[in-house]
Amino acid sequence: MKRWIKLEALPLLLLLSVHAYIFAKTDLEVWQSVAAFLVFLVASAATGIFYGHAVAMSSGGGFDFIGHLKRQKTFSLATFGPGPRTQMVVDHIRKELVEVELNPADLDEWVDVILLGLDGAWRAGHRPGAIAAAIAAKQARNEQRQWPDWRECNPNKAIQHIRAGGEVVDTSKGGA
Repeated sequence: MKRWIKLEALPLLLLLSVHAYIFAKTDLEVWQSVAAFLVFLVASAATGIFYGHAVAMSSGGGFDFIGHLKRQKTFSLATFGPGPRTQMVVDHIRKELVEVELNPADLDEWVDVILLGLDGAWRAGHRPGAIAAAIAAKQARNEQRQWPDWRECNPNKAIQHIRAGGEVVDTSKGGA
């Protein structure tokens, strides 16, 4: 049976419950009771007490990427249906990229693109662990590649890595 609350959060939950009980038994204004309840909710969310809510946390307190992917898949299946739906995902990514171009400082638009890419990856049949491993491997591979000096490249075109044999792709013309 799946637990709905983290065991390590029980002491905090107990403390917050006692605190809420004290507030309930005293003559407080309505706004004070509401404020106490909001403190409880914020503290619960901030500490990741409840599974499946707030931020996905690992036992070490950091972001649980695998847990997030599982949660995202559950949401996406229920909301957008099963199957690869590749054209749907790609169409949505294109629309989000237009929004990024219109407002490049908007973090939410960048996150939309990231989430859609992850959605496409699991819909293509890749498991959460494989997606996480592929991200780490791709970053490591990019760090090992040779790149042209960014100062000599067109800032509006993709910068491509230097190919085997020293071939440099002309990024000023948007090379492949």
